[in-house]
Amino acid sequence: MKATLRQWDQLLLPFRQLFTKPGADRFIELLMAWVLCPGRRTATRLWQIIAGADRPRYEAYVAFCREGRWPQQSDLMRVWAHLLLHHLVARQMQGLRELWLLLDDTLFHKTGRKVVGTGQYRDAVASGVKTVTA
Repeated sequence: MKATLRQWDQLLLPFRQLFTKPGADRFIELLMAWVLCPGRRTATRLWQIIAGADRPRYEAYVAFCREGRWPQQSDLMRVWAHLLLHHLVARQMQGLRELWLLLDDTLFHKTGRKVVGTGQYRDAVASGVKTVTA
């Protein structure tokens, strides 16, 4: 069991470098709870899975998710992609010529002056075939 925990810590080590020390601890604990959680993964259920009498209060995890210092999404994705590709190659996939990744950015905040189409919506009821009403 301890060998498995050491391997898990080694796997998640690159993520620790993206956060502050307390933030990294919260992130790793939540990530481990997310992996171990059966069923719906809510903040309350993840907190219940995190063992130990010395665990921080529930509010500390909620505050981290809501107000914590998170790295740029691109940094998180870069580390995640590097780990994924490293382990695919390590699993005897050297003959792999192409790797297709399907990504969904619907939860990514798309606002600002440089984002085209922000705040434009098509009214399906008022729009016709030739005219579009926003």
